[in-house]
Amino acid sequence: MPCSQCHVLAFGPALTAYGRQFKLNGYTFGKVESWMPLAVMIQGGYSSSESAQPVAPAAHFNTNDNGSVDQVSVFLASRITEHSGIFSQGTYSGEDRHFGWDNTDWRYARPVTLFGTDAVVGVSVNNNPTV
Repeated sequence: MPCSQCHVLAFGPALTAYGRQFKLNGYTFGKVESWMPLAVMIQGGYSSSESAQPVAPAAHFNTNDNGSVDQVSVFLASRITEHSGIFSQGTYSGEDRHFGWDNTDWRYARPVTLFGTDAVVGVSVNNNPTV
């Protein structure tokens, strides 16, 4: 599905109603049609000035005409089993030259009827309470 199916304006943390239901139900909607559904985000930059600086501004840079890869993030949100799924984001920082796990959220969820009312119950295990 396109990003806009779940995300407001097709990017960012704000979710559409469908996106909230997808997350609430443990990332388990639909069928897994690809081996690993991934999304990638790359942020970079390029700077050039009229004249070069006397010394390079930082390690791994030239005195002028510098391109940079600031960060590269890889996202995965998919079903693992019928009632469990995962959202995970890993990011490589070009500035620090380091890879880390930003957000990982494993969820188990099941729809149930409690006292005549439909509900979803489950467990979320994550490394970031705001995920």
